[in-house]
Amino acid sequence: MSNCIYEKLALEAFRLRESGKYKEAKEKYLQVFNQLRDTRPGYAAEMLFMAGVCAPPNEAVEYFQTIAGLSRSRRDFQFTITALEHAIKLHNSLGNTGEIKEIEKRIESIKEELPHNLEECFAELERQLSSEQLRAFKNAKESEIIKYHRGLGMWIRNSWGLWAGSELAAYFQKTGIRHPDGMSNKILTEFHRHLNRTPENESENRP
Repeated sequence: MSNCIYEKLALEAFRLRESGKYKEAKEKYLQVFNQLRDTRPGYAAEMLFMAGVCAPPNEAVEYFQTIAGLSRSRRDFQFTITALEHAIKLHNSLGNTGEIKEIEKRIESIKEELPHNLEECFAELERQLSSEQLRAFKNAKESEIIKYHRGLGMWIRNSWGLWAGSELAAYFQKTGIRHPDGMSNKILTEFHRHLNRTPENESENRP
């Protein structure tokens, strides 16, 4: 099935949810999830999240915990945390208070894995990017780094909790950078300099 077919199914699910047909919407979201979980795990996790929104609590809690596992394997830290926070709310509504403390521990563990400063950002990017991607990024001119704003930059903003007040966001706020866009731009620029070992004052004169 092509991507446009999956997008059509997702749109159908959205319309069903908007009309209050939650069971039918859930089935559509699950269909997309099952088809894409191996080829497009990030998008698949989003579809399972929407299935969880449409599902009854006792079923949805399993979906959110599955999402957390998928997202953590991709090191999408913030989506993992968000899914687990939804699981906590559902366990609370179901009276499963014994499950909550364990999930809270998982959340704290994930927050520890999040980058907390520039050096940890560099290490995480080197872990995530392929050698080919690293080489292309390194060989780009600094003036070209802006082209990564919507791709890699968006992933950084979303996955590292820059919109959600993470410790990394607080780290940049202390330096005077208050908007997530500026934070991700700073990370990308400094990572480029890190790869090229270029001092900041010299990079300004780089062609």
